[in-house]
Amino acid sequence: MINQWHRSAVTVALCVSATVVAQSADERKEISKLIQTDELARLAVELQAKFERDEARVFAYLSKHPEHQRSFEKNGSTYYLARMDAEGNPVYITAKSAANSASRPTNRSSAEPIKAISLPGEGSR
Repeated sequence: MINQWHRSAVTVALCVSATVVAQSADERKEISKLIQTDELARLAVELQAKFERDEARVFAYLSKHPEHQRSFEKNGSTYYLARMDAEGNPVYITAKSAANSASRPTNRSSAEPIKAISLPGEGSR
C-alpha cells in the first residue's frame, strides 16, 4: 500500500515538474533561431575532411614503416598514433595504463607536458 502511494506521488511530482520547467513551443522556436545550424554543418564537414586527411596520412606512414604500430605500450604508458605533423613526423597521444599506475594522476603529472609554471592545490579527487 505504501509502495503504491510512493510510486503515485513520485509520478505526480515528475509530471508537475516537467510541465512547470519544460520549454514552451515559442521558447524552443526562439532557441532554434539562435543556433547557427549552417555554421555547425560547415564545421562538421570541415572537421570530418580533416580527420579523413589525418587518417590517410597515418595509414600511408604505417604502410611505409611496417615496424611501427598504431598503438603500443612502453614503460607503463599506452601510445596511440593520432596524426602526422606538417613535416611528416608521427604525433602520439599518451596515457598511463591504469593497471600500471599505483595512484591517480596528479596535477603535476598533468601539468608537466604543457610546461606549467605553477600549480594550484591538488584539487578534488
